[in-house]
Order: sequence, then structure tokens, then C-alpha cells
Amino acid sequence: MHPRQFAFFGGLFLLIFGLMSFFPAMSPITTGGLVPIDVNASYGAFLGLFPMNAFNKFLFVILGGSGWIASSMQYTELPHSIHFARFVFWILAPLTLLGAFPETQTLFGLCPLYGPTNLLYGVLALIGAYQGYVMPFRASRNPVVKGAHSLKHAWH
Repeated sequence: MHPRQFAFFGGLFLLIFGLMSFFPAMSPITTGGLVPIDVNASYGAFLGLFPMNAFNKFLFVILGGSGWIASSMQYTELPHSIHFARFVFWILAPLTLLGAFPETQTLFGLCPLYGPTNLLYGVLALIGAYQGYVMPFRASRNPVVKGAHSLKHAWH
């Protein structure tokens, strides 16, 4: 997948995921099974699976909107898409690591970073790292020459 496609589809997924999580019917507020936190604003299990509060939801909306914008910028799509992928990595990877330890799995009482939410953060961080660091390196090693009809013409 091209980094621009990741920025578009990943951003769209995160934006829709974040916006849907604000609907009370999609994220019932239940206290059973959820770790107590200090910030209870909009705290519940989105789709009955992902423990989220307002901070998580706003994070998804902000990341999704920035990805969607980065993918739609003309003339500089690739660099902005790569920056978006790296941004996703550098935001979600530390949150994933914090969620892996019981002492910090609620980000000191601010937002839930445990369970399936932490797994989702980890998967998105890995995809962001791949799209932001591996794909640009691979693309720079295999340049595409305009007008070349075959690989043979591209290298000679």
C-alpha cells in the first residue's frame, strides 16, 4: 500500500471510528469490566469492546482528520502522507508501551490504554512505522522513470 493510500484509508477509518464512538448507543457507559479512571467524560466500551473516553475519541478524530487532509494535499501528497504515517507511529507507539504496563495503563487516570484499545494502538503504530519509514526507503531504492515502458529502460 502506498503511503498516500494509508493516509486516506487509515485517516478515514480513524475519523469514522472516532466519530461513531461519540454516539451513546455505540459506546454504552458501563462500569463493569472497565478499570476506574479519573476522567469519566464519555467513558465506556465502544462497540462493547474498546474501552474509551473523550481523550481516546478526540485522538481518533484528530488523527483521522489529519490523515484525510494529508492524503488530499495536491502536489505534495507523498511527503505529507509520509509525515502523517510517522506522526501516527510517534503518537501511538508510546501510548501502546504505556498501556502494556499495569501502572500506566490508564495514563495516570486520564484515558484507558488497556485491552483491545491498546492492541489497536499497537497495530496502527506498526502500520504507521512501516508506511512512514520502510515504504519511503523502498521507493527511493526503486525509482520510477516516467516514460519507461519496462524495468530495463528505467535502469539504462
